[in-house]
Amino acid sequence: MKIRWQCKCVCQGFFVRAKHAKLVLKPVAGGGKCLYPPVDVLDLFRSITLCLAWGWFPSFLVFFLIFFCFIKTIKNTPFLFFSLPLNRPSIQGRKEGRLGMQYKASGPRSYLPFFIGHPPPTTSPALRGNAFLGVAVLLLLAVAGAVDGDERSDGYCKHTSGSTPRPHSVTITEFGAVGDGVTLNTVAFQNAVFYVRSFADKGGAQLYVPKGRWLTGSFDLTSHLTLFLDKDAVIIGSQGSVWWEWFHSHTLNYSRPHLLELVSSSDIVVSNLTFLNPPAWSIHPVYSSNVTIQNIIIHASSDSPYTDGIVPDSCSNFHIEDCSISVGHDAIVLKSGWDNYGIAFGKPSSNIQINNVHLQSSLGSALAFGSEMSGGISDVSVEHLYVRNSHTGINFKTTRGRGGYIEDIVISDVKMENVHEAIRFTGYCGAHPDDQYDPDVVPVVKRVTIKDVIGSNISIAGVFSGIDHDPFTAICLANISLPITSDLSDPWTCSNVAGFSDSVFPQPCLDLSLNSSLFCFSLETFRAIAEI
Repeated sequence: MKIRWQCKCVCQGFFVRAKHAKLVLKPVAGGGKCLYPPVDVLDLFRSITLCLAWGWFPSFLVFFLIFFCFIKTIKNTPFLFFSLPLNRPSIQGRKEGRLGMQYKASGPRSYLPFFIGHPPPTTSPALRGNAFLGVAVLLLLAVAGAVDGDERSDGYCKHTSGSTPRPHSVTITEFGAVGDGVTLNTVAFQNAVFYVRSFADKGGAQLYVPKGRWLTGSFDLTSHLTLFLDKDAVIIGSQGSVWWEWFHSHTLNYSRPHLLELVSSSDIVVSNLTFLNPPAWSIHPVYSSNVTIQNIIIHASSDSPYTDGIVPDSCSNFHIEDCSISVGHDAIVLKSGWDNYGIAFGKPSSNIQINNVHLQSSLGSALAFGSEMSGGISDVSVEHLYVRNSHTGINFKTTRGRGGYIEDIVISDVKMENVHEAIRFTGYCGAHPDDQYDPDVVPVVKRVTIKDVIGSNISIAGVFSGIDHDPFTAICLANISLPITSDLSDPWTCSNVAGFSDSVFPQPCLDLSLNSSLFCFSLETFRAIAEI
């Protein structure tokens, strides 16, 4: 391991890049043109912290060098610009009354800017006020001596990124679209997307949809595209009620479509949108990674069957935050393949973080896992979950013949109101696509922790039904209060399950109090695994 450093202030600025235990300070390129690139302070001080293990003398040299560079730069330049990475993007789109969806983003992550010295004249008053804050943050990091350089600050999504500015922009009206709610604009949307494909290697493009009601059939999106909707813009599907007519009359011979489906995609941001009345699922990312869904409202009729909200399916590095979902079936449900097909494909859903969501499901579950989970589901963190007026609060569902696994799950800080079943684990749920599955292949459900739950008007506390000769294990319940309003003699039902419980009311089954709490999977363990 070597420390390399060089410092040369060129053109009133310099660029710092720290990676692993190698610290590199190098001049700004630009051939005389003044540049003020962002300095990733967290990465910088992570490297400094790693250097401390070498002893005080080399560490002193590193600190002295950095201090000298900063002083020299501040002395010789109007200002110094640096930034801290933002892990949870601001919702300026909503504050400004605008809605947008970003597809296949490829730009850098968001940064919070700070200035030292005198900001340029074009700087807003808010950013000018950050000058002294920037100095304070810098000194605080130096004194602390140990800063986690991961992009995720509090256990949430590592891949969250803000909206990427596009160098090119077009408006849907340029392609003949009319927002009167009557004119069919399918061809206009298809032509617009086809046109913006030409900008994929030029930084991408934005397709702007202004105020109006835009009737259209289905259309595909493309890479490096931002589909941006004005706050008063509504995209209307040309077929909506026909699906329900076919479904209720038992004449539907096809699967119902989803409002938004992302297949084999990466670096997706879906934010500040409202999805209404889906024929089936609202948002279905499948085989995708690095996906952020935030500030989304989803609503479907409470009596609409099998209308799910957000369905991550064989996805990784997935983040859901600040969403409100009210549907007929499962509000958020994690999946990963169906029976032998999911086993053969072998693409699990993993590293999923859900935070601050309000969920309602009249006929299904607020938060569900499965039942299609043959590819595996693991490393899931859920915090600040609000459930109301739902049949089931938290549901783990699978069946014999699925294979796969559901493991390493942490669900904490949950509030439930007017819920029939608070918690359910079942190994007898879900049909099979055909008779090609192997009934001897059983799923594994283990290391699931549910803690800090407060409920009101709950009918059944929990139902735990593992599979014969395949029990669910290491199920941990802690700090849970579920006052029961029903006349049931036992608010808990347990079979083929083993785990641990602490401070749970009403008192759970003996099957959930046999193992040591050391087997409980913790949020800290999840974060440690996610950082590997």
